[in-house]
Amino acid sequence: MEKEGNVCSKKGRPPKADRLITPSMSNAKKMQEIGISAEKISIIPNGFDSSIFKHVEMARERLKIPSDKKVLLSVGNLEKVKGHRYLIEAMKIVHETKPEALCYIVGDGPERKRLEKQVKNLGLAGVVKLVGAIPHDEIPLWMNACDIYVQSSISESFCIVLIEAMACGKPLVATEVEGMPEIIQNNKLGLLVPPADPTTLANAILKALESDWDREYIRKYAKRYDIVNVANKVIEVYENIAEK
Repeated sequence: MEKEGNVCSKKGRPPKADRLITPSMSNAKKMQEIGISAEKISIIPNGFDSSIFKHVEMARERLKIPSDKKVLLSVGNLEKVKGHRYLIEAMKIVHETKPEALCYIVGDGPERKRLEKQVKNLGLAGVVKLVGAIPHDEIPLWMNACDIYVQSSISESFCIVLIEAMACGKPLVATEVEGMPEIIQNNKLGLLVPPADPTTLANAILKALESDWDREYIRKYAKRYDIVNVANKVIEVYENIAEK
């Protein structure tokens, strides 16, 4: 076995592992492009902890978020690849139509000052709030407090935070890059938009806020990514290798 992040030798040759595991079909295609046989690749998605990511009561009250607001949430390191700047720009459009909409961005990183400046320049202070880094076990509280989860990344091989949000019953708006469509496989789970397109992102957010989502369906769909199910698939791969 060999980790997906180390798929080449120093000279660029494919690894000699019997089997490689990767979380997405988009990653598997890249591995095949560098010469790894498809027969050596197992696609097993990342998993979430269902004891943590689940329905939480009184989330907004606990976070002191007004109940009459429409709340958007995005979680991730504040890096360019996460595309937060496009989400902030989209919120300018969203706010004009739905002034009751708020966007919370959880995370920290090198882009924070730039994003804070963008929020100020667009007049979105009080509309877009950069929460900063929080303990991992507090993220489910924020997910339960939101109406819609948004991921505006310009690149993302497999975004586990989308699964975690679905496990809390939240519909998604995300960019149609790499592994994202593998998660949002139908429009009952969420909406996909092109990356780096604030106008289309804003329109999708507005549509999502107006839609009647079956949140129980979303929660049940997420169960396939429960870490126990994922671990069993990994064990099966090892057992198959041991039998050969």
